[in-house]
Amino acid sequence: MTEQPAGGAGTPMTLAQRAESGLLALAEAASQRRSADEERAVEAACERAEKFTNALAEIARLAEELRVRGLTVVLPAFARGKHPANLRRTATQILNGEASDDLANRLKGPAVQDALKAAESLVKSRENVLRSAAEAERSRLDADGQKPIPSLPGRESLQRQAKNARAALAKRGPEAVADLPAAVDRWRRAAEDLKVAIAETEQAVTDLPLDIRVFIEAAASESGADWTLLTPVVRAWLDTDGNGDGYWVRKW
Repeated sequence: MTEQPAGGAGTPMTLAQRAESGLLALAEAASQRRSADEERAVEAACERAEKFTNALAEIARLAEELRVRGLTVVLPAFARGKHPANLRRTATQILNGEASDDLANRLKGPAVQDALKAAESLVKSRENVLRSAAEAERSRLDADGQKPIPSLPGRESLQRQAKNARAALAKRGPEAVADLPAAVDRWRRAAEDLKVAIAETEQAVTDLPLDIRVFIEAAASESGADWTLLTPVVRAWLDTDGNGDGYWVRKW
């Protein structure tokens, strides 16, 4: 059985020949699809590998910044195993152009994908170490954060300074690990501001007569000052220069 000539003059193609030509065209198209699959698989694997590599390098840099600030940072080591070898072998084949028919499957397979997942897990665990180190520093700096500061007339600015410092110390670390060194610096400035506010207020209270000092310290506590502490000396002080403006009587 014959068919019409395959375009123009020439020997007519048999049905078998046309079928063979169609199979060859299909095979070529399939080969092109495999190449495209391989290219996509290589790009995807390389993008993930580059992402994790950059993340690990950034974590190492941030860890050093925190260490310079005196924090203890011990990053978990790379897990020993076959993952690095699998990645190196596959990367070498890609770089050397040794792309075989099963390269896409190999890149999508467990050997490479497990290695990339292990890298992703390492990034997360190292980021958590950085966050934990920063949080430990915040907690250390905030040790005196709840210490009451007497409300002393004429020292309202110190009260605001202490309030702002405590708010800064109460704020936990940022979501982005890149911001942790700056957060540590901010916490330390707040802790210093709080220390200054406490020291200056305590010194001002120390300079007052004993009755007044006892009253002010009690008034700054959670339970407040007992009525018996309102001695004539304290009452006279409260009635002078608006010293009593910041105090209220409350019934329990």
